[in-house]
Amino acid sequence: MMRMMRKYGVSVSLLILMGLSVCRAQEPIQLFNGKNLKNWIPYLQSASQDSRQEFQVENGVITLSGQFGYIRTKEEYKNYKLEVEWRWPDTTSNSGIFLHLGPAFKIWPDNFECQLQAGNAGDIYNSGEATCDQYKGEGSRIVAKQNPSNEKPCGEWNQAEIFCTGDTITVYINGELQNQVTGLSKTQGFIGLQSEGYPVEFRKVVLTPIFRPEPEPAKKETPDKPKKEKKAKEEEVAPSSSESETNE
Repeated sequence: MMRMMRKYGVSVSLLILMGLSVCRAQEPIQLFNGKNLKNWIPYLQSASQDSRQEFQVENGVITLSGQFGYIRTKEEYKNYKLEVEWRWPDTTSNSGIFLHLGPAFKIWPDNFECQLQAGNAGDIYNSGEATCDQYKGEGSRIVAKQNPSNEKPCGEWNQAEIFCTGDTITVYINGELQNQVTGLSKTQGFIGLQSEGYPVEFRKVVLTPIFRPEPEPAKKETPDKPKKEKKAKEEEVAPSSSESETNE
């Protein structure tokens, strides 16, 4: 047994190290630190408004006033699970979670929006140039949720779990599968939280990377020459025994 362990010890160690590296890659990232918005960049439609007044953190909660705009991450992401908790403090209204958000700041940016609008949480809105198999640029940009609304009453916290893997987005609202879109026109980008109409609050924004190994490029196979042909060529090159004797 010990001989086998010594024999395969290097391989086992490599497997353990590989496993640890994958685990580290899958550790959750706290996009919201519970204290401030230093990991986020604000955008407001009106240049006359002060984002420091409209987008604030109080008691570990992000409060967006409802003035049209959003906050977005400083980094781009792809292949991840995103967990977000939100609620309406006073009046149910409209908001959204921007996925694969483009770099340009504009009121309707390119992205796939997980709709949080009261009564429609789980719809996916193809904003700007974003398209998918379910929306090819014609008709309604909204891919409607699959089941009746399961949102909680005003003042209570809701949870969205969103899986962005490859060219697919899958959305769960309060633990229930609500939507899935495939064939995305873009598969990575920033993440945003929208302010649209009335105050909305967020308290948990956690991203967990999903490990997806990149496929290896296909190797070009060169067909082997037939052995008979190879042997024949060798015989043509090599002198016969009689020729060798004559030369001597």
